[in-house]
Amino acid sequence: MRSETVEIKRFDAKIEAKMLVKLSKILEQRDNNYTESEVLNLDEICVIDNTMVSVIRAKAVEARLFLNRFVDKSLDKPPIDQLDWHQEGGEIKTRYPLEYIKKYIDFFDAMKGLNDSLVVKIKEDYPCSIENKYFQVIIAPRVDN
Repeated sequence: MRSETVEIKRFDAKIEAKMLVKLSKILEQRDNNYTESEVLNLDEICVIDNTMVSVIRAKAVEARLFLNRFVDKSLDKPPIDQLDWHQEGGEIKTRYPLEYIKKYIDFFDAMKGLNDSLVVKIKEDYPCSIENKYFQVIIAPRVDN
């Protein structure tokens, strides 16, 4: 938890509306959210989608405030760095669910008015990571043995 004063930043209303439409195709809005002061005291907010295929992490203040509407603070979910994605053993091949990648790319595209770049990382034995300065999305691979 943070103890210093944090400046309250928000996304432009038009951009946020576009982001909300796109992310609502993946996540459900919840009622048991954090208060604004609780959000400002958190280092990050992570939400795991209902199918347990993807995680979205808010990295900036305005991203945490935006993502909070998808949070149910009563659910006990592990922090993103505690999720174990590594598989031991021989060679594996991975596939990523294209429908999730497309939906998240559309979500990031809704932020294009912020002039932010996008980094996509795909490895053979690790989740796909898509991120900009506001959000990081991790999509679990489908594994074939």
